[in-house]
Amino acid sequence: MRYLTALALVSLPLIAAGQVSTVEMDFEDPAQFEQWLPDSDQWAVADGVLRQSRSSLNGTCCFLPEAFGDVTVEVRFFIHPTGSGVKAPGLIYRAADENHFYYIHFDSKNSQVVFVRHELGLGWTAGNTHRHRGVAIAAEQWHTARVEVT
Repeated sequence: MRYLTALALVSLPLIAAGQVSTVEMDFEDPAQFEQWLPDSDQWAVADGVLRQSRSSLNGTCCFLPEAFGDVTVEVRFFIHPTGSGVKAPGLIYRAADENHFYYIHFDSKNSQVVFVRHELGLGWTAGNTHRHRGVAIAAEQWHTARVEVT
């Protein structure tokens, strides 16, 4: 995902063995970051948000404590106006491994939300990508995204 600059609240209602539990993180406690696996040192918790410090790089930060099937993930994100890239935070879900997963991409530069089934070598082809155009995702304001996977 490119340019995920801040993430303030993560709420994960998890369904495992028929039971529903909810994990909420507001990152006010930097120790909550210990449950995440960043792909580089560009991720840190400060002032109650999870921030990606270098917007010129792609980057992911995965929540690892539990494996789950059906899930609802709700996040708040903020896009800084600096830089020239796509500025598109996103959420990865249904990941089988690092090469096979789904994600939703909130593209502020092109005013669209893109759903992608990622497989190594496929790229963004018509068969694995769905674009919802005309969605204004303004920089310099907080947005809330909710993804329900069943």
